[in-house]
Amino acid sequence: MPQGEFLRQVTVMPGAPSQAEIDEKPWKYLGYNAFSSYLVSDPDNLVVRRFSKLFSRGLLYIQDHLSELEAKLDALDKKYTDIVPEEDEVNNGTARDDMMDRKALVYEISKVQLKYYKMILMYSELGSWKCPKKRSIQNVHTWLFTNFPGVIMDDEADFIRHEDDLVSIIRAEKSPTRTLFEDWVLFRVKAIRRFFEKTENDSICEADKQTRKSVSEERLDVFSSLSILTVGLALFIAPLWILQTLNVFRWKLLVITIFVILFMTILTFSTIGRPFEVLATTAGYSAVMVVFLQFGTAQVGQ
Repeated sequence: MPQGEFLRQVTVMPGAPSQAEIDEKPWKYLGYNAFSSYLVSDPDNLVVRRFSKLFSRGLLYIQDHLSELEAKLDALDKKYTDIVPEEDEVNNGTARDDMMDRKALVYEISKVQLKYYKMILMYSELGSWKCPKKRSIQNVHTWLFTNFPGVIMDDEADFIRHEDDLVSIIRAEKSPTRTLFEDWVLFRVKAIRRFFEKTENDSICEADKQTRKSVSEERLDVFSSLSILTVGLALFIAPLWILQTLNVFRWKLLVITIFVILFMTILTFSTIGRPFEVLATTAGYSAVMVVFLQFGTAQVGQ
């Protein structure tokens, strides 16, 4: 047995621990197993630090190291260029037969450059990640310090307090309307939340199941789709019937203007489409309204 390694007898107690035992030693019976299961149970809650300050410092150090190596290479180039006697001249136009010290320095620079560029690309990618929502940060904070204090050591749980340095690894794109519905209706009105609740999977510890209620993203997606479909049909059908009852052309234009603005507003806040996509869809809606307006005007003229 290698020096410094010791074997000790471990007594394994059969059966699940009692609630009193869990409350007394949560770090033993729950620990990182329970915390990691909680984080992956809801993608929005999987938040970590990006360590921006440390990254920038490391990048600056590598940059300075490259500057030093660059200066050494320039000095070697000048040294081998300034040699005067022809018998001692160095061929500076070859890489295969280059001087060993310069060749070794170039290889060293290449290795440092590779690390430097990798860090830049990684941070560039990391910069495109979304910042977590306030609710996600609050959920993790509540789990660590209110629901299960002592499960994770305070120094290790302190990462959640660095709110400006947190990133969400998996954050689904949601429309402003859906975000508003979840934050101000779904998680505040228990009667509505019960309709969207789902059964917790087996990876969640029993203690965690008693303190949390997760909602089904599938049910929310279906509800969102049905809501958009219902509103869309109303925005198409309602103005047609209203226009059919009007005879004054200006009133018809006013109705079309109101519904076009309403359509664009709802489309902007209920979808995650880009501005030009919203504008193109609104233009198509306007075209349908104008065609119906012309059709109704022609019938009145006859």
